[in-house]
Amino acid sequence: MMVYRSGELELVSKEQERRLWINRTRRGWRTKEPLDDQIPVEEPRLLRRAFHLSIDEGVQSRAEIAAALPYALRDIEELAGLPPHFLEEKPAPISLKAFKSKRFRNSREEPTEPAEVMDFSTTGDGKSG
Repeated sequence: MMVYRSGELELVSKEQERRLWINRTRRGWRTKEPLDDQIPVEEPRLLRRAFHLSIDEGVQSRAEIAAALPYALRDIEELAGLPPHFLEEKPAPISLKAFKSKRFRNSREEPTEPAEVMDFSTTGDGKSG
């Protein structure tokens, strides 16, 4: 990028730029630059915190963020330093046995009245939690 930009800004002549490109290729820097395998990759902190804050404060849901960004969820998570599957909005697995009343626990009979579905994704004040 520096060779390209130097030529674009006319900091080097066309001939010098051509030699820099040839030198770069000769040294094998087209596929891997010096120190790429020695310097650790920097983890984004501010972007990760922004995603967490936005979701925790109920500014946007995971689904809204995923819909607003034109990239694959895995790419967004990797670029923002988020854990894998962070932006996937999956309902928590619910065990129906935990919600059956005592009356039906020991019998094979199924309840006949409809069950109430409770939304655990928001608290009473409308915020996630």
